[in-house]
Amino acid sequence: MPTGYPDYFGQSIFPKYGTWTQKLGLAQVPALDEQRVFIIEARGRVHFGQFLEQGSNSDAGDQYFLYVDGALVEENSIATILKTRPTKSPFPVLSVFYYDPDTPLFGISLAHDLPFEKSIELQFTSDKGVIVPVGFNIFYSILE
Repeated sequence: MPTGYPDYFGQSIFPKYGTWTQKLGLAQVPALDEQRVFIIEARGRVHFGQFLEQGSNSDAGDQYFLYVDGALVEENSIATILKTRPTKSPFPVLSVFYYDPDTPLFGISLAHDLPFEKSIELQFTSDKGVIVPVGFNIFYSILE
């Protein structure tokens, strides 16, 4: 049974991505330091991503750095995302999906269908004097 678009001329004009793959983990970011949370080195597409930061205080000054193919795509703190996101862009790369300064717990989501040619990487900098755990859950597929 055929699937997808027909291959009329011996080559498809649509890229062929593999199955969805889940990358799940936890990064312990040292106090006042920058650390890589995750990296995917291949050619593909991120379908969905979530990051959960626990144990930081409510000023939300920790910084996220998103690199696609080695280029800095977005650098933001949770506080900046909360203040500027409604007016900055209707389609943000990083957005806050959960915010509870009392717990303290912050959730960041990654834009849907974000393509990359060489790599995609998220780094995190803690401005606190404690170790901050950052969990991640990424769904992506690699170009075959």
